[in-house]
Amino acid sequence: PFGDLYSLPFTALVDDNGEYLIEKFALSFAPSIGTLMDLQKRINGNDSLQNDKQGQSDATFAAIVGSPYYHNWMKPLPGAQSEAQDIHEIMKRAEKASKLFIAKGASKDAVTKAMKGAAVIHL
Repeated sequence: PFGDLYSLPFTALVDDNGEYLIEKFALSFAPSIGTLMDLQKRINGNDSLQNDKQGQSDATFAAIVGSPYYHNWMKPLPGAQSEAQDIHEIMKRAEKASKLFIAKGASKDAVTKAMKGAAVIHL
């Protein structure tokens, strides 16, 4: 989206019957044309994520973060840890390299270090 469209809550859009469009259609948007071009490369098979069998180099894995430990100053987001674990399993089945960071393993230091070398980051 550009300009005023960037602040439009697309998930809140409804059709003529008052039903949310998100319930009928898949919604996706890119924050920039560069992101869109990168996604197109991945669709065409020029994916920056390598197969697990090829090993993990610094920019060929997905960093998946779920339910980091907040030292008890914030409650964990319900479902975040299981979502991260599910995505990690999907990546494994697709033979894509990924690193899972959950609970105390998802420390600020560990996650920021991984983000510097990750091709994909899921928070």
